[in-house]
Amino acid sequence: MSMSQGITEGPKSLHLATLSSGAASGGSTTMDAMDVATAAASRVRPGRHTGRFDGRNATKDLLRVADLTSEDLSRLRRLTVEFRSHPVDHHPAMQDRVVLCWFSPPAKWVADSVSAAGERLGGRSVVVDPFELRPKRVGSIENAARVLSSLGQLIVVGGLDDGELSQLAGAASVPVVNGFSHRHNPCEALAEVATLEAALGSLNGLRLAYLGQACNVSHDLMAAAGLTGVQLTVATPDRSKPDRVLATQAREIAESTGGILRLMREPGPAVRDADGSVLGPLPRAWRHVAGDLLSSVNPAVIVLSCSPSAAAEGWPVDPQRLSRPQQEESRPCAYEAVFYALTERLISESTLPRPNG
Repeated sequence: MSMSQGITEGPKSLHLATLSSGAASGGSTTMDAMDVATAAASRVRPGRHTGRFDGRNATKDLLRVADLTSEDLSRLRRLTVEFRSHPVDHHPAMQDRVVLCWFSPPAKWVADSVSAAGERLGGRSVVVDPFELRPKRVGSIENAARVLSSLGQLIVVGGLDDGELSQLAGAASVPVVNGFSHRHNPCEALAEVATLEAALGSLNGLRLAYLGQACNVSHDLMAAAGLTGVQLTVATPDRSKPDRVLATQAREIAESTGGILRLMREPGPAVRDADGSVLGPLPRAWRHVAGDLLSSVNPAVIVLSCSPSAAAEGWPVDPQRLSRPQQEESRPCAYEAVFYALTERLISESTLPRPNG
């Protein structure tokens, strides 16, 4: 059985037990998950760090926005906006390569974006059945990384805690992208920043507000705002504060770029004079407050939502006020920019420690 016969594209799952040891050699012996893990651990893949990438201080993975430099984020923003402006153009950076999606729980909106991004770069995406790669089944998170590295050229992971994600990225021999974790969601934050830049023409002097519970997107949005010099005000309910360590880190980044990060509990002052607003998960008590505030601001203010189903959740925010079509255009383009930059080694190595939890 060939590799193409052993995997299914799109939203269907890949079952490791159906893969054969003949993926590269043309054989037909069926392997279970542990066999694949053992083979992957001992397999040598020549050329992984050879050729034109030798000597370049480039990173392999993208786990969080704070791992980027201002120049890295600027490059990713430009790529995202460029891919948005030329949606039918294709680049063979990932020609005939496989992007593996390992999500637990499943996340169709992420899988769809990954699929579109991979296809536009000449590759294809495959969704892996998360049951097949549970650490108890394959031995460890490192073995899971080796399995995935043996099956594809880039891995998008969703649902792991940040410590496990860091372990997986450290053990993988191919680029790893954080699709979403408990504390981070870098590609969604990149999509929102690129949407704002495309709508407003520039991020210079931008005053941005975030309203809602602290979440993985808000953490990476704080870092992105700091790296771009944006003035960001984050208003969260009392029982949902941003992670203290990540907030301190984002504030330090902002101080180095001329940006400002403010944390508060009242949504009114956050929205006042803002050029754009991002809605996070809104507790019931905040929904009408946010709706009233945003209905009274200048219609030119850009309103985004980090929830894929915001318009269908009965929020009091008029769906016409949400820039959902623009966000939906930016989301796969953000993944496309990240895939392209990692494949072409365009992102510098982070000097920050990897997250441990």
